[in-house]
Amino acid sequence: MTIKGITPKQLSKKLVEKHRRFLSTYSKEFDILHKLFVLREKQDQLKHWIEDAKNEGDKKRYRAYMKQKKATERDILKLTEKLREVTSSENYDSRERYNFLKKCIASHRDAINYWSNVSK
Repeated sequence: MTIKGITPKQLSKKLVEKHRRFLSTYSKEFDILHKLFVLREKQDQLKHWIEDAKNEGDKKRYRAYMKQKKATERDILKLTEKLREVTSSENYDSRERYNFLKKCIASHRDAINYWSNVSK
């Protein structure tokens, strides 16, 4: 039986394509957010190491950590801009958004698996 000329197999294929598009979109944003959170943790750790090196009078380590911190800050700025380009969300840079995307990605993967196996 077909509905408006679409067979069950065609419908399954269309649904898989739709979920793959959503998965691709959500994955891009999720990956950027993940990298941002990791870089922010690195930035926090570097602040502690910089303070320790400063207190110990170790200029070599201090300079090395400062250099890493500046590079990390540049990376954070670039990723933040990239994130603004790929999302329309007001809360584009939050842990809540990250968790939401994680659930969406899992849901779309499940849907792809389901619809890929329907009408084989």
